[in-house]
Amino acid sequence: MAQIQLPVPTGAAPPGRLPAQGEVWVWWTRVRPDLAASYLARNAMSAEEAARLAAMRRAPARDRFVLGTALIRAAVGHHLGVPPERVAVDRRCATCGKPHGKPAIPGGSGLEISLSHTDALVVCAVARRTPIGVDVEDGAALLDGDAVAGMVLAPGEETFYRDLPPDDRRAALLTYWTRKEALLKATGDGLRVPMRRIEVSGPREDPRVIRWEQGPDPESLSMVTLRGPAGRFLGPAVAALAVIGEPPHHLVELDATSTFTARSDHDG
Repeated sequence: MAQIQLPVPTGAAPPGRLPAQGEVWVWWTRVRPDLAASYLARNAMSAEEAARLAAMRRAPARDRFVLGTALIRAAVGHHLGVPPERVAVDRRCATCGKPHGKPAIPGGSGLEISLSHTDALVVCAVARRTPIGVDVEDGAALLDGDAVAGMVLAPGEETFYRDLPPDDRRAALLTYWTRKEALLKATGDGLRVPMRRIEVSGPREDPRVIRWEQGPDPESLSMVTLRGPAGRFLGPAVAALAVIGEPPHHLVELDATSTFTARSDHDG
């Protein structure tokens, strides 16, 4: 198999440097069939990943999965200073043992990662010895926002939401949604915890946890609104990062799309 030469995204830490305490590196890529095909042509997936990919029938879902797999390995490989193909990813669910859990990096590096995607974007957040969660949503599959609001929003949030002009509700709902899903990823609870148990600040405020019924102390949790690289990457999408502990003092969002325009050693 040809060796891949991966470009370093602008603004990335030097290869082989692990995130310091209080740092979070957020790697973004766009979902494009040519990028997914380029990665698949040059890289082997794990047996579990290949089985999951083979079970997917829709091309967009396959592209998102491939690029999510690729982005994890590109980001982690960069921070570890190893080729992406040498990065092992453990996806075992803590509850059932099946390979659909939060991705983890075996070994003693202490790297913590979180992955999310929309139809158009994939994002991977990387920290060290600090549990994190990331979520991005664009509302493409949101057919009835008012119905979803009743399942996602706490009572006070729902009152605020329904008082908004109809044209403002979609963005507000996505803001609440991404903040809560990022939190549930950081804590490892996932969708086992109803989002209505969590109350967060509104879309016009800086993100914070106000109340979590039967959950962690809100003071132990931090959130950041993500803007994308250079603040112009997300388009209509909304994204949030959650951290267990203090908010990051250094957060960098990177455009890693060029990472997947891979070249072999023998390319010109």
